Amino acid sequence: MIASLRRRIENLKRELAAKDEVIREKQREINRLYGKLASRVG
Repeated sequence: MIASLRRRIENLKRELAAKDEVIREKQREINRLYGKLASRVG
């Protein structure tokens, strides 16, 4: 039982890390677009 919980936790950690990477990539894209917009406006 403990082993299966540990495996589940490890899987959740991997999923979370993958989602975190997607969020970071989207944030970089937003920053890039915002920078373009700011350079046009300013």
